[in-house]
Amino acid sequence: MLSRNFFNRNAITTAKALLGKILRAWYDKVWLCAQIIETEAYFQNEKVSHASLGYINKRKALFMSPGTIYMYYARGSDSLNVSCREKGNAVLIKSGYPYKNGEKNR
Repeated sequence: MLSRNFFNRNAITTAKALLGKILRAWYDKVWLCAQIIETEAYFQNEKVSHASLGYINKRKALFMSPGTIYMYYARGSDSLNVSCREKGNAVLIKSGYPYKNGEKNR
């Protein structure tokens, strides 16, 4: 379990540190797991960042304390982001590899 303090650092540092971590979700009495294999760091001043569009209630999570999840729907699927140090900075968890019983599911 990662603490909020894990995310209380630069977005690039956090993005690198998330690589290899296991994401787990309890669903229908089963743990769904994936190893994070691709991330992207975003800063508020970058035009590709949702935070660059400014604060509105819809993007509120990007301006909250580090470790806050921000989800949005784009290009036919959901995107998972986590806020980092300094308001508007975040990491996008871009892709993961299925994991089962602590081993890569190949």
